[in-house]
Amino acid sequence: MVRSKWKLMFVDKPVFKFYETEQLDSIFRRKGVVIENRSSTITDLAIDKKFSIPSGRNYTRVIVTESQVGMKFGSLCLTKRIGKSIHLCNKVQKKKSERKRALKQKKLNRNKVGKKAKLKMRSQRLKQMRAKLKAKKKKEI
Repeated sequence: MVRSKWKLMFVDKPVFKFYETEQLDSIFRRKGVVIENRSSTITDLAIDKKFSIPSGRNYTRVIVTESQVGMKFGSLCLTKRIGKSIHLCNKVQKKKSERKRALKQKKLNRNKVGKKAKLKMRSQRLKQMRAKLKAKKKKEI
């Protein structure tokens, strides 16, 4: 839906503060202004300035031009992947998860074998200790 004409355009507080003070311009030349709210409107004061817009995972740096005035900051950077990379990513994730499951199964099997072997060793040691004790008792008698 189109925004009502009687409403003014929405500008977030950090962006508005950036517009008010010219001192901040020198500070943010390298990084740009970090915008948390993607629904802020781009005004005339933002032309030829850098902004960092969140795209979900990371921030996208954008230099605003005259043709972008009146648009929302959120429309300048995409939040989703485009094309085959989405589907390839899912296939790769499936393969990785299958590999992880296989590794977990191998570890579990190793642990089971290891536990069985440890139990056998303990039982053999106990038998040896009992045999030694019996031999000592026989010598004493």
